[in-house]
Amino acid sequence: MFKEKVNVKSKETGTRGIINVENKFSGKYENLHKNNVFLINTNFLLTFSLNQEKEHFTLLHDHLIKTNIKMKKFKLLSLLTLLLTVFLMTSCQEDETSLIDNVNVENSLDIKSKTDNKKVTLMWDGNPKNLKSQLVKAINDVGENGTIILPNGWYKTDKPIILPEVSGVTIKGWNRNKTVIAPSKFFKGSGIIILSAPDTKFEGITVNGLNKNKSQGGVYSNGFPNAEAKNCTFKNLAYGFGGVDDGMGKPIDGMKVENCVFDSCKRGGINFVRWFHNSKVRSIDRVLIKNCLFKGIMNVGITIDCGNDGTDGVERPGMTKAVTDMAQNTVTNMNGMLIEGCTFGKAKLYNIALAKVKNVVIKGKNILKGTTGGSFTENINIEHESSNIQVVGNILENRGLESNNIAIVGFNDHKFLDPTIEPLHENGCRDIRIEQNEFRGNVQSCIAGEEAVDIFINRNNFDKAWPDNKLYINFWRNPKGNLNLKQWENKKKGKLIPLSSIKFLNKI
Repeated sequence: MFKEKVNVKSKETGTRGIINVENKFSGKYENLHKNNVFLINTNFLLTFSLNQEKEHFTLLHDHLIKTNIKMKKFKLLSLLTLLLTVFLMTSCQEDETSLIDNVNVENSLDIKSKTDNKKVTLMWDGNPKNLKSQLVKAINDVGENGTIILPNGWYKTDKPIILPEVSGVTIKGWNRNKTVIAPSKFFKGSGIIILSAPDTKFEGITVNGLNKNKSQGGVYSNGFPNAEAKNCTFKNLAYGFGGVDDGMGKPIDGMKVENCVFDSCKRGGINFVRWFHNSKVRSIDRVLIKNCLFKGIMNVGITIDCGNDGTDGVERPGMTKAVTDMAQNTVTNMNGMLIEGCTFGKAKLYNIALAKVKNVVIKGKNILKGTTGGSFTENINIEHESSNIQVVGNILENRGLESNNIAIVGFNDHKFLDPTIEPLHENGCRDIRIEQNEFRGNVQSCIAGEEAVDIFINRNNFDKAWPDNKLYINFWRNPKGNLNLKQWENKKKGKLIPLSSIKFLNKI
C-alpha cells in the first residue's frame, strides 16, 4: 500500500488541484482495490472500480496528464501518466477536510454517466470452469456501452457463456487469429456464447467449436437485436453467428457482420430459420453481411429460411392445419437485407438460400463458387413465395449436370397426417431481378425456375457458362405456370444469347 499527494492540472479548464491517492494491492493479479478513493479540492469524490493498476494507468495515459506515482508491483522504469478531469463546483470549499461531507447523490450520478464508456481487460485464471463467471463479472463491472479487452490466448470454457443483461457491450480481442474462445469439452446449448442484451458487438476474436457439438453455434444472438461481428472468425461449428435452427425461430433484427471468416460452419455460417408456431416473425430489421468469407465444409453459406412449419414437407410437433395455413401466407419482410462483397467457397447444397422472404439484395461483386454437386444444388436458391429479390453484379460459378447457378422454385406443402390429401401448392416466387451478373461453369441451366411471376433477367454475361441442356434461362411448366417473364441484353462473347437458349413455358 502507498499514499501520495499528486499535483494535477485539468486539460479542459486549466484548473490546478491536489489528489490524495491511496492504492491497495491484493489478489493473485495485484488488482486495484475496488474502492480506491481519489479526493480533489473541488468538493468531489471519485471512486474507480478497475481490474488492475497497469490497465488503469494505461487508460489514463490516453489523456496525457502526467504524474509521478510509482507502481511498486509493476517495477516501472519510467513515470506513468494519470488522468483525472477536475470538475469545479460552485459550492467548492477551501478546507480539504470537508470534501467527503459535501458529496451529494446528484454529483455521484453525474460522475457515473461520464465514466460509462470504459475499457476493462479480462483477467482469467486459466480454469475453464471460471471463464463464464469471470467474463460476466467483467461485463457487469464495465457496464453499458463498455468494452472488454481479451489479450491473445485460448480461452476455454466448460459451459455456454451466457452474457449478462448489459446492453452495448463490445468484446474485443487483440488479434482474431490469436484470441480464441473454444469449448474445453462437449456441452449442450444453442451457442458457445449466448446473448442476453441488445447491441452486443464482437471484434477481433475467433470462436472455434473444435467440432465438439454438431448442433451448436458460435455466437447465438438469442433474439436480441443489433448483434455485430467485425474482423472475427467462426470455425468448426454447426452455425457461425446469429441464429440457429433450434426450433425457436428467434429473429436476427439489425444484425451486422463485416470482414468475418466462416470456416466449416457445417449447417450455415449465418442462419435464420423461422419456426412459425413458436415465433410468428413477419418482419426483420435490415441485416448487413459485408466482405465476409465462407469456406470449408458447409451445407450452406447463408440461409434465411422462413418456409418451414408445413412448407418444407416435414411435420412439426404440435402443428395444426390452421397454423400451417397462416405460415403459408406469411412471407417475412427482410427490409432490404444486404449481402455485399462476400466470397463463398463450395457448399454441399447452396451458397445462399432464401425461402419465404422478401426485400433482399445480393450485390456488389459477391463471388459464389458453387457446390460440390448433386440434384438441385445452386449458387443461389430462391423458393417458397419469396419476392422482391435483387441479384446484381455478382460472379456465379457452379458445376454439375443436375445443378444450376440460380433456381427460382415454388414448393408443395405437406400432406398433413393424411397421405390421401393432395399437397397444397404455393404461389410461385415473384418480382425477382437478375442483372449484370457473370455466369460460369458447366451446369444443367444457368437460371432455372417454375411458377414464377414478374421475373426480369437482363444484361448478364454468359461468356464462361456451358449449360448441359443448352439453356441459359429455363423456366419449365408447372400447374400454375409462369407469368410476365422478361429477358433482354443477355450476352455471350459480345452477342445476344440466342432465343433457342431461352425457355419460358406458359409465358403470358
